[in-house]
Amino acid sequence: MIRVRMVPHITEMKSEESGIKRVLEAYFKHLPDYGIDLVPRETKRTDFDLLAVHAGTYDGDTDVAHVHGFYWSADYQCAAWEWYTNKSVVQSIRHARAVTVPSEWVAETIMRDFRFKPDVVGHGIDWEAWQQYANNDQYVLWNKNRAVDVCDPAPMIELAKRFPNRKFITTLTSQEMDNVHPQGILPHDEMKRLIMSAGVYLSTTKETFGIGVLEAMASGVPTLGWRNGGNVTLIEHGVNGYLAEPGNYDDLAEGLDYCYRYRRILGDNAREMAKRWTWEAACEKVAGIYQRVLIPPDPDTAIIIPTYNHAERVGRAVKSALAQTSEHVKKVIVVDDGSTDNTSERMQEILALDDRVEYIHQPNAGVAHARNRGIKRADELGYKYVCCLDADDAIEPQFADFCIRELENDPTLGIAYTGLHWIKPDGSEGNSEWPGEYNFEAQLKRKNQVPTCCVFRVEAWRRLGGFRQRYAPHGAGSEDAEFWTRMGAYGYGARKASPKPLFIYSWQSGIVSGNKDYKEVDWLAWHPWAKDKLHPLPSVAKPKRWSHPAREYDEPMVSVVIPVGPGHAGAIINALDSLDAQTLRRWEAVVVWDTPPEEENEDKDYIRTTFPFIREVQMEKAPAGAGAARNAGANIARAPFLLFLDADDWLFPHALHDMVETWQSKESIIYSDYIGKAFIGDISKLDPRLQERIYHRDEKTGETVIGYRAHDYDCQRAQVQPTFPKPYIWCNVTALIPTEWHKEIGGFDEEMKSWEDWDYHIRMARAGKCYHRLEDELLVYRFYSGSRREYGRENFKELAAYMQSKYEREKLMPCPGGCGGKSPARVPVRKQVPGPRSKSEVDMKDDDYLKVRYLHPNRGQHMVVGGATHTKYGMRGGGEEFLVHRSDIEAQPHLFEVARPIRPPKSAIVRAPAPVSLRKPKTIPESQMPPPKPMTPPDMSKMDLEALPGVGKKVAEALRAQGVESAADILELGVEGMQKLDRIGPVTAERIVDAIHRLSSISS
Repeated sequence: MIRVRMVPHITEMKSEESGIKRVLEAYFKHLPDYGIDLVPRETKRTDFDLLAVHAGTYDGDTDVAHVHGFYWSADYQCAAWEWYTNKSVVQSIRHARAVTVPSEWVAETIMRDFRFKPDVVGHGIDWEAWQQYANNDQYVLWNKNRAVDVCDPAPMIELAKRFPNRKFITTLTSQEMDNVHPQGILPHDEMKRLIMSAGVYLSTTKETFGIGVLEAMASGVPTLGWRNGGNVTLIEHGVNGYLAEPGNYDDLAEGLDYCYRYRRILGDNAREMAKRWTWEAACEKVAGIYQRVLIPPDPDTAIIIPTYNHAERVGRAVKSALAQTSEHVKKVIVVDDGSTDNTSERMQEILALDDRVEYIHQPNAGVAHARNRGIKRADELGYKYVCCLDADDAIEPQFADFCIRELENDPTLGIAYTGLHWIKPDGSEGNSEWPGEYNFEAQLKRKNQVPTCCVFRVEAWRRLGGFRQRYAPHGAGSEDAEFWTRMGAYGYGARKASPKPLFIYSWQSGIVSGNKDYKEVDWLAWHPWAKDKLHPLPSVAKPKRWSHPAREYDEPMVSVVIPVGPGHAGAIINALDSLDAQTLRRWEAVVVWDTPPEEENEDKDYIRTTFPFIREVQMEKAPAGAGAARNAGANIARAPFLLFLDADDWLFPHALHDMVETWQSKESIIYSDYIGKAFIGDISKLDPRLQERIYHRDEKTGETVIGYRAHDYDCQRAQVQPTFPKPYIWCNVTALIPTEWHKEIGGFDEEMKSWEDWDYHIRMARAGKCYHRLEDELLVYRFYSGSRREYGRENFKELAAYMQSKYEREKLMPCPGGCGGKSPARVPVRKQVPGPRSKSEVDMKDDDYLKVRYLHPNRGQHMVVGGATHTKYGMRGGGEEFLVHRSDIEAQPHLFEVARPIRPPKSAIVRAPAPVSLRKPKTIPESQMPPPKPMTPPDMSKMDLEALPGVGKKVAEALRAQGVESAADILELGVEGMQKLDRIGPVTAERIVDAIHRLSSISS
């Protein structure tokens, strides 16, 4: 038996009902059946094996964190206690060795902000306990334990207004209405009767799971709710309920009609589907998790030494690594990054002296790749910690001992380091004042706090994908400072384990520390939280409140679809990193693997681990081509906008923000200028205009970086494409496109072997869709040759002829924008990455601040000061949009106009078809069939009409007056026949027939 202390203990739960109480009751009932001994609450820490904490209710060590959700403080005005609760949940996750969540929705936030996949363990139900007969009273039930914030009863109130003759029962309400009957918070047994007797269960609160929905399902009650949160897990649209488009009340009202129209089939399906969710299955999974984390891994450590042409120095580094006093240092891995000196010969001598040393040789790729290669090997060997030591440096014998001890004592730490001793080329040496005590706020101001040589968790390297070579373009550079910053942002703390100078640093390499001409890469440029302060939830940066904002990611604004063809899996990291860099956080990444499924490789595994939040599509017949892959990604996209991004391209940090913002005024497909990268041998053959826009050129390789200007959009010219001899190609495939428009034209032509992106835009133009160009470089596009591009160049005329013949069969639509062949007026876009200009802008989700348009006639920059709060909003010009306090808007209405919220394109409502019963007759082999027994069917003729649920005396009298004397007569008429009788409407007819069917099934 595994002895587990569970917090809170079941004896600590108060009398009022809550979801956590229901879970605890089930765990304490069923977990002992799976080898789990839940010890009394007074048990000492030394007398149990694991500490399991629910909802962050314990601030100390946690072995397993059972996370029931977050308060989504980024999306509504949270109370102080909600911010504090989020802080406790985050601390619980940072301590834990395993984390469970109740649904994929909650998992998505953890995958995005914490960078790992938690265990999804849904809740369960005692199905048999919900099969007692209860009257179907046809009311709509909304039962939440509060009527504020996320539990807003407004959707129920709106439905009640639209259906004044329909009875609504609710626990709480914010408005008195004749057909709304509040019951207050009820004991579970009383609420159980209300659920079982409901006509429709209303689920408009975004639940982390939805135990109430599951209870309704088990009772045979269909559920109506928004298409989000736990509803997506439990409700299948048109099968056991109706999922309405969030916020669309017309759709919600149609759903209520639908649920009553097909109530019996939906209810029967719901009852069958509820059988899948058992507490036994949930507890068996939880017990397996406890078993998995029962024994923590040993603190075994590997020291990684990357080397490039340091044959004379690498021996000193290896010797100092082998001399560590810590018994946990088990391996020294030297990674030779393509040295051209005699490093290989020197390493053979070292290998012969100690079998703890391992040598790896790779082609020259840079120090980041070399470190990653060594850490990957340590991970394969199962090591918990690693230390990266440069070949020209050394460490004192106690270095690892101090660092490992610090990491073992505090599971929230990711990094431990010590003081530093320096040695200069002239032989002078001394102890450095740097590094000091860890200060992440200074790290965010580009003051690196952690030396290259430190001890850190392999788990952190695995989650974050390790070092990035782009921050060390000359072989070495800022790749370590950037990695330490990323670790802090995603929840790993750091600490100076000892002030003793146990790291010996040499100023001899000449690449960075010894090079006066070295210019550091901006290692914060792709981290928007370093500027706008909107950190990931677990960031160790000091939050403005108790915790950083908790964001939901299941309702994105933009779905970025990235097809990955053969040989491109290793290139996608830049594209995905550029999404992480976006100042607009409401995006999702859809990665389409257009490589054969049997070709699983290390690059795919790396991407899945480093970016656990990606949504994946595997093409069955791969490679199917970019068009087919993009269509497949768009098919699962959840956002109102699409953006197609090739795997080897990437976006600048403000790209999505500026595109979505421009949509608000133009409501056109948004495209932009871009930066192109290509290998060019003779730049004199380039167009002179391109020669003027060369930003960088590597004379050794010929790689050239050029700023490209896209063409302005001309709808008349676009609609007559393709033309000769100069085709009009106005934009890349990477543009902001309404998802509905993509569906309207049928997506990409999957038959085309090339130019499918140009064909796509031409068909958009011919369908009357406008385009708008942003005069800003928002994309980096690589022109490196590929098979599809080469095919397009060689077969251009044939492909153009194919497109022309296809267009002849299509109807040409006029441009609704009325641009008359010219692009609408362009909106100038700032060149720099957008960020807050004043303190007031940092709190993006505070309800006291609204986005306004500044109405001052002066377009020049001048200081704007609020008339009520005296807040300085920075240097602004008339026409700009920014956040302003409500008080200042009221005090200066002539200066501030509240800006329009983001308007996504209108999307079509997904209508539900008539449901089909899931119940299938069971077939039993004739040899196993029992002998027939005489059966007495229920006597329908003796069923008293007034005894039928919901009929009553007046309805019974009306039925008898029209010749309907018994239940048998009602079944003979059916629902349609009943509706033809006086005083019997469709709802009443459905209700009565449904009641007889239920009584019949119970009797039999």
